[in-house]
Amino acid sequence: MLEEEGKVTAVEGNHAFVAARPSSACEGCSQKGVCHVLGGSGDVIIKAINSAAAGVGDDVVVAISSKTFFKASAVIYLLPVAALIVGGVFGKSLAPHLNLNIQAETVSAIFGFTSLVVSFVAVRLLSSKIGESEANQARIIKVLNV
Repeated sequence: MLEEEGKVTAVEGNHAFVAARPSSACEGCSQKGVCHVLGGSGDVIIKAINSAAAGVGDDVVVAISSKTFFKASAVIYLLPVAALIVGGVFGKSLAPHLNLNIQAETVSAIFGFTSLVVSFVAVRLLSSKIGESEANQARIIKVLNV
């Protein structure tokens, strides 16, 4: 389980929105600037199942399974790279059969970048689908200031 501490900013039904403080692990991350921009105040907002019945203003511990984290990471990072490579290789192998007056490398680049764009749409759809399952959602496991 990956755990992060944060403060509940809002509660909607059985979900809570938690402003997570960047941990020491964030310091070495190359993407830390993106998370800070998204949070606005330097915090990252996480929508989590409120299984600990936390209220607004409570300090909580939010957890997500390692399996879910690595599955999401693979979808977000590996799928676009694989699509770019497969599209490029496919375009290069298809180029001689297209009878166009374009170099094979140009066709390869067009196919590669087109497949990359398509993969971004697929990532968006898969991310939504992965996030729909309750087993894959972040969960508040403990209220700290009780």
